[in-house]
Amino acid sequence: MDAPKSSERRAFADTMSRMAQEPSRRTQRQLAAGPRKGEIRETQILDALERLLATKPFTELTMDDIARHAGLSRSALYFYFASKEAALGGLHQRTYAAMARTTEPLTEAGDATEASMRRAVGEVCRNWREHAHALRTFHETAMVSADFGERWRERLETHVATLAHLIEGERAAGRARPGPPAAEALASAWFWMLESQFYELFRREHTRAEEDDLVDTLTLLWTRVIAAA
Repeated sequence: MDAPKSSERRAFADTMSRMAQEPSRRTQRQLAAGPRKGEIRETQILDALERLLATKPFTELTMDDIARHAGLSRSALYFYFASKEAALGGLHQRTYAAMARTTEPLTEAGDATEASMRRAVGEVCRNWREHAHALRTFHETAMVSADFGERWRERLETHVATLAHLIEGERAAGRARPGPPAAEALASAWFWMLESQFYELFRREHTRAEEDDLVDTLTLLWTRVIAAA
């Protein structure tokens, strides 16, 4: 009786192994095939919306504007997004997927030194430079739309959590002044200052030297705020 049970277990294990491999094989085939038509269309729409934000305020845009600039019919646009607000939400999600990577210099270094923080703030500045009209629109829309504002703050708070974790690590290593205030409160105050200052800079004409000055200032404030006593 033991042998059949053993062979049954092996057969069952082989079956489960094959089943576990199937999703990854499907994923590999999908990646090899490239973006799907729907993904390409959605990218067209979001690209068109971002271009339009450079020409007029979001409040003045219509779904007709977005459809025309994306090269789609109104009905095709509505298949992907039910409203211009939904399209803005899609652009917001895409843009902040890139913005989330700005903390990589910190997480890769495993600390919050002046050099790693300068690189991180520099990446934030580069993202603002590349997506200024979209990021300004997100900031302004969050002030007047409760639903959008909640999603906007929720995404930005992930940066605060990362910074708080780094401050706690610096404190544990004796490289940062111990609390109070709590690490989260310190991270939140510094991060929202950064968000506000980049918004104020990129809502007007400015020079690259001003961008560099802001990166230097924010980095200096970070080191002064968390430096060991």
